[in-house]
Amino acid sequence: MSAYGASKLLGEQAVLSAQAPGFYVARTAWVFGPGGRNFPKAILDRARSGQPMRVVTDQVGCPSMTRDLATAMVDLVLSGAVPGIYHMANEGCCSWHQFACEILAGAGIKAEVGTMASSELDRPAQRPAYSVLDCSRLAEVRGRPLPSYQDALSRYLEEELS
Repeated sequence: MSAYGASKLLGEQAVLSAQAPGFYVARTAWVFGPGGRNFPKAILDRARSGQPMRVVTDQVGCPSMTRDLATAMVDLVLSGAVPGIYHMANEGCCSWHQFACEILAGAGIKAEVGTMASSELDRPAQRPAYSVLDCSRLAEVRGRPLPSYQDALSRYLEEELS
């Protein structure tokens, strides 16, 4: 649907065509973690500034913390699992709006989060309405799923707010 999506597909195809041990495609979504720009940081900054905010309710996905993703990737590589595509995300799903509300609640910040539809955003590329990943293949290889996104968010906020 976009140049970004096409380039991701080409990268995946190149990795998969190698059919080599230790070659994996890890698909993830809604990544956040310490350092850099990310959705939780943007929501916290916006709330602290007192600016009004509206967040989309019609996109659902799996918030995923960088540290959990890194641990899962190491586990995958060390497992010697069959090369291929592995979905990698924290457990659970929510809308961007729900995630924003959970971020603020976890930080103890009272701020109103208005709602909006994706169609109201002026984005150069369309985003999927439902991008929830089935991570069961990875959980089988690791012997456990990644922690819930709520647990990951709690750990992130503890670090971010200290």
